[in-house]
Amino acid sequence: MRKKIKDFIIIIFISFLLLVILEVILGFFFENRKFQHQSNKIDRVLASNSYSEKDIPFIKQFYNDYHKLTYEWDPFTEYKLKSYKGSAININPQGNRKTINEDTIITDSRYTIYCFGGSTMFGEGARDIMTIPSLLSKKLKEKEPTKKFHITNYGVPAYSRSQETALLIEALKKGKKPDIVVFYDGFNEVLLKHPNYLKNVREPIKQSYDAIKKSNKQFILALKSSNINTGIKKLQNKLKHVEKEKYDVIINDSILDEIIKGYRNNIKITDAISNQYRFNIFNYLQPSVYTKKLRTEYENLQYNKHEGLDKVFHKLYQQLTTDSILQNSNNFIDISNCFDTSKENIFIDNCHISEYGNSIISEIIANDIIESIIGN
Repeated sequence: MRKKIKDFIIIIFISFLLLVILEVILGFFFENRKFQHQSNKIDRVLASNSYSEKDIPFIKQFYNDYHKLTYEWDPFTEYKLKSYKGSAININPQGNRKTINEDTIITDSRYTIYCFGGSTMFGEGARDIMTIPSLLSKKLKEKEPTKKFHITNYGVPAYSRSQETALLIEALKKGKKPDIVVFYDGFNEVLLKHPNYLKNVREPIKQSYDAIKKSNKQFILALKSSNINTGIKKLQNKLKHVEKEKYDVIINDSILDEIIKGYRNNIKITDAISNQYRFNIFNYLQPSVYTKKLRTEYENLQYNKHEGLDKVFHKLYQQLTTDSILQNSNNFIDISNCFDTSKENIFIDNCHISEYGNSIISEIIANDIIESIIGN
């Protein structure tokens, strides 16, 4: 009997030791894969020629920071960014990326501006000082030096318009009061309907908060966060049948109608809220590589990268820009063609834009805000 117990203990010990070794090996493997993915992303961004040679260290640092970002569960928006301090990216405890505000003194007479969007508004590929919100602050001060502005960047990677609406409502419930609210959307609304996007973009975000959401027990949390568990999930995904990226087949007319209805209803909701809380609102339909007419060779590569996605965006944007309800809204602004005359590389992939692109977008928004302020 004692021998059996001893043998059992030895088996348990060896099994545990093997699991530890496997956990360590998988840890090295996943870190190497993560590093390789990061290196490929950096190479792709540099290939766009949107940055000079002196910016190469920044790009490397940006994506080093970007891949270290973590998320936490949020009951209203599903997830939000956790605080982070890096060389290229800084996130405050509220989950907002740092905005370089020209006016640092807080006064009652300042204009409070909230900027909502996905990773483009967040500022993928841009340093803190060159995001759309930071550049907007600079341009507003240049145009109206006697007025004071304070801007908050509420952009979060992979956010949709519905999440942004929920985030605005939560801010208002906490007693925050903006004077101007900016929404910058159109791209994620489409991609969130495709399984490959959910697997490659949303799933990694979900994994970073899922264990915490489901359990506060440290042992369960450790198991769910382990490399072995990650490896099992990846193997399961490999064994599953994965649809080819034929966007125009998967995202059919019925799904497009659903996207348009959801986008339109979100605008209706936030319009009603803005009337109640008395702030101005701007809903920008964002540009993408699929809406740019004069594309560079690099941008054409991005244009043709995902089969059928160009057809989806052409059809969606054509319907959105001719929608009678949206056309009658003073708050819906189509800027999808704002890069049409540019012969330079604007896009670093099919939706994210360079710092130069951010400058163009912030100029458009600044002009609209100034016009609304003068009009009032």
